[in-house]
Amino acid sequence: MSFFKKRKMTIPKHVGIVVQGSVLDITKSIEQFEEWITSAINLHIPVLTVAIPQEHDDVLGTVVHSIGNWHAIAEHQIKISVLGKWYSLSDNTVQQIKAVVEKTKDYDGFFLNLCVNYDGQAEIVSACKLLAKQVQSGKLDPDAIDESLVKENVFTSSFVPPEVIIITGEKHCLNNFLLWDAGKSRIVFTSKPAEKLSVKEFEKIVTSS
Repeated sequence: MSFFKKRKMTIPKHVGIVVQGSVLDITKSIEQFEEWITSAINLHIPVLTVAIPQEHDDVLGTVVHSIGNWHAIAEHQIKISVLGKWYSLSDNTVQQIKAVVEKTKDYDGFFLNLCVNYDGQAEIVSACKLLAKQVQSGKLDPDAIDESLVKENVFTSSFVPPEVIIITGEKHCLNNFLLWDAGKSRIVFTSKPAEKLSVKEFEKIVTSS
């Protein structure tokens, strides 16, 4: 009789990944994105949120377009949402993002959030402004504002906070990622660039207690 019990695998409902470096490098890592998504689907993780570097906004549109045209998007009914002030980018990038969001808007098999031109502090400020307008119009009592109301007004209002956040690259910081939601997240720094984060390592990180 063994004195040790096999550890039960813990499957999170939401995983975040912060991709650091240059967005130009991300164009070389589209297959890696697809492998993470496939792995998350196989593990029955319903939500994956990926932060993409902000520079070179024309390339950002190409990245979102490439992910949105992956053959498995329709197969797995993957809904793609884009979080951040992406609408302030170049017209071409905005149109590419709109096309992908529109294409997948009715899917509900898996939820992929892409943070594009995103800043966690700006997200919280935006939520505060929305609440302030409700107070100003008399629709909201200031004393009624609590954590749940703030959550309802951030970009990820429809999703539970990520249980696990993976930070790729050598810069060991949260990089303003999902600041309202990250308070109780387990944060894992890999020190590896995104293209080196293998599926095996991804699965090991997200299923560890």
